[in-house]
Amino acid sequence: LESRVDALIGASPDWLAELRRDAWTKYREIPYPAGREEHWRFTDVKSIHPDNFSLLTSGTDITETPERAESALELSDVVSAGRAVHADGTTLSVELGDEARSAGVVLCDLETAVREHADLLRPRLGTLVAPDDPFRALSLAAHRGGTFLHVPKGVKLEAPFQALHWISDGAAGAAVLPRTVVIVEDEAEIVFNDLYSSHDLAESTLAAPVTEVFVGRNAKVGWVTWQDWGSGVRHVSNVRA
Repeated sequence: LESRVDALIGASPDWLAELRRDAWTKYREIPYPAGREEHWRFTDVKSIHPDNFSLLTSGTDITETPERAESALELSDVVSAGRAVHADGTTLSVELGDEARSAGVVLCDLETAVREHADLLRPRLGTLVAPDDPFRALSLAAHRGGTFLHVPKGVKLEAPFQALHWISDGAAGAAVLPRTVVIVEDEAEIVFNDLYSSHDLAESTLAAPVTEVFVGRNAKVGWVTWQDWGSGVRHVSNVRA
């Protein structure tokens, strides 16, 4: 894990590199749960230990959305206000509808947000889901892929935003750590569908997504998460608003 985290730190701007470095230090210092703790006592904690999984070092070989993933995006049978599709921690596509675009909504992958929207992202990333347990610490240190959504004040959209995370056969045995940040300003109203899917995977695979949702005064956010993982996937997520 360490060499991969070092590579991510080296590829990050200074402010993000500092966050990653601090989170990696915490990951190595925080005791891993024994399984007797109240929060973990119904979980086989050995089977989800991050040390059991590799970290992906390159992008996915997938060039278009698999049919099973497309069916997840079409589950609600409505037109999206915008949608992002990620595979194995790499962004395949991001599409923003005309209504949302004209209202000033920003929808992009997290890497783009780091480069182009640091003024919005930097004061928030890691503040709701802090690196205070092994999974949350590893997420902040080694996150890769994920969605950034910013909805300006007073914007109200009925059609949902959708983000899909797909894990391919090529990522079997890995830990996939997407990080999503949603900012909804005062008096805005949206729905966000957070979708996860894969085929059956031959090796045990860890999906550990983290989502931070910042909701302004008198704003309304509908949050839907839908998991259609194939066998072999272990899912440990953190969502905080």
